[in-house]
Amino acid sequence: MLTRRDKSHRRTGGGVLSSLSEGEADRATRCNAMERDQMRPLPTIDTELCTGCECCVLCCPTHALAMQEGKAVLAHPEWCDYDGRCENVCPVGAVELPYEIVFDSSTATNSE
Repeated sequence: MLTRRDKSHRRTGGGVLSSLSEGEADRATRCNAMERDQMRPLPTIDTELCTGCECCVLCCPTHALAMQEGKAVLAHPEWCDYDGRCENVCPVGAVELPYEIVFDSSTATNSE
């Protein structure tokens, strides 16, 4: 089950898609179009909060993040494995993963 994370203490908006041109955003959207069972939300980066420290870029194991004009951007969304390191290491809270996977064992069934 996916649940919305409570990030009310952080600012929202200014994500990576808002910093792209309309054509780039359209290509990024098409690039991320997946089958329903493969869909997953991607990290957003608030470019107003980002200080350019590169912590998220350096810790990303899949190299999905890059620096652009002194700010972190999700350069390769298809490479993102959604492990959360980028969000956890950001000292100013500019990186946000909007959902987390929650397993509810009370509703789980054994298929065997």
